[in-house]
Amino acid sequence: MWGAIRTVGVFVAIPIALYFFFFIKRAIGYFFPDLKKQISLSVSAVSAVAIGLTSTDIFGFPAVFVLHVIFFSLICRFVNFILKRIKNGAASRAKIWQFLYKSGALALAFTLAFSLYGYINLHNVVATEYKITTEKDIRAEGYRVILIADVHYGVSVDDEALARICDEIESLSPDMVLLCGDIVDNNTTTEEMKFMFSEFGSIKSEFGTFYVHGNHDKPFGFAGFESEFSEDLLTSTIKNSNITILTDDIVEIGNDILLVGRNDASERNRMPIDELLNEANCEKFILTLDHQPRDYENIAASKTDLVLSGHTHAGQIWPVGQIQELFNMNDEVYGHGFIDGDTQFIVTSGFAGWKYPIKTAEKAEYVIVEIKSE
Repeated sequence: MWGAIRTVGVFVAIPIALYFFFFIKRAIGYFFPDLKKQISLSVSAVSAVAIGLTSTDIFGFPAVFVLHVIFFSLICRFVNFILKRIKNGAASRAKIWQFLYKSGALALAFTLAFSLYGYINLHNVVATEYKITTEKDIRAEGYRVILIADVHYGVSVDDEALARICDEIESLSPDMVLLCGDIVDNNTTTEEMKFMFSEFGSIKSEFGTFYVHGNHDKPFGFAGFESEFSEDLLTSTIKNSNITILTDDIVEIGNDILLVGRNDASERNRMPIDELLNEANCEKFILTLDHQPRDYENIAASKTDLVLSGHTHAGQIWPVGQIQELFNMNDEVYGHGFIDGDTQFIVTSGFAGWKYPIKTAEKAEYVIVEIKSE
């Protein structure tokens, strides 16, 4: 698997290197118009190959950075094309534009600004609130639910920030805290894993903290993606932190909510949702945790009232979310809406992100879900 990823990286790096050959050649031509052609070509070629080599790791930040340089550079080329056709091209010959375009300064400036925004955004976890109403008979005060997904602990949030956010969540007096998968991944250390679940488990709430696995939580089974800790240690740590693990399980909350926790879609032994809810009392409000926002048609048919998911990171890096929507990679990518007239969904962009140290598609968040009777 890792070898296949590396192969993909090489094929991605080749067009990147070719593009940067001409990008650098144009910049050299602008700054050093009298430089010998042979020297200009040599410097451009060596620089382009170096950039291509740093981009072979498609999960690395350098690859993302250079792809954004290409993206903004192409926009600049389009703008230059338009300017050439306005007022006989006078605007395209202006010295300031010549510098910004030909030197690549504008594309680089946009990329740096975009990356800085993404870094700050990833490290600033905020609360997003949704209000859900139901025709079902639930207690008068309703329920305040905290949804947390895609922490991928160790990518951005450190111990101090996590402790602060957990205190912030506790101050909201939640009725329950729901950890909806990918709380750790293969880069999370054993100590980080233990600290994080201890913090989440210490949040005081009326009904406690519940957890479902995501596709990254369990140790990976192929080279290059092994976790530092075992699945047994992960499970015992979660349970010892007073967190209830739901693996195709149903828990009754109060007298009016059924909390359903599904195994992740990547699990071969995952139970079909209609089978899981076959004998469930549909007069109660059915709240389903499903890490990946898929299987929505069956979830709606199962009489679920609300399904909570993560997984997508809302694309994490723009415009990946739009690509996910275009190719229907998930049933939903981000936000709140209706699957049908009876079933609502919420997909969170997640507490953090995966691998890349930036997040530009949406905010990093935990979600406050207020469930009220109409």
